[in-house]
Amino acid sequence: MAKKRKKWYQNKLLITICSLIVSTLLGFLVTYGFTIRNENINRSRIETNISYAESLIDQNAPQDALKKIQELLTTVSKEIEPKLYARIKLDEGRTFFIIAYSIEQELNLKKAISAYEEALKIFTIDKYPGDYAIVQNAISGAYKQLSEINNKEENLAKAQKAKEEAEKVSN
Repeated sequence: MAKKRKKWYQNKLLITICSLIVSTLLGFLVTYGFTIRNENINRSRIETNISYAESLIDQNAPQDALKKIQELLTTVSKEIEPKLYARIKLDEGRTFFIIAYSIEQELNLKKAISAYEEALKIFTIDKYPGDYAIVQNAISGAYKQLSEINNKEENLAKAQKAKEEAEKVSN
């Protein structure tokens, strides 16, 4: 008499191996889902804080905005979130530009220009033409303001060059 073969679903070893594989896959999927969810929550929190800093700038509270911006710069990576980073640097430049009207004008204008130039490393004319033009216009304004303090011809020339760069986008 021939030996009766077991059905695959009656094999305990096979069932155990399949159960382990399925539970491992489910574990990975759940972990991946929570990771994506946490990343989205974190990004949303950062964007909310950026908007808050921008509203502080608009409300003419640059010192408070600068504190929020510097806090954001410690949490946002240039490599991981380049566009958010550049947006924060643009806001930092705007903040220093506003502060320059009340204290240490030359120093704060130079800080504004430096922040704008950092934003331009990401907001290139090819990738983000609109943002590129905005930053170039901001640089032009800062150099124009700086020309009233020192190196008038040199700073006006830099202001004009930045203005021309901004105009490349509309042409």
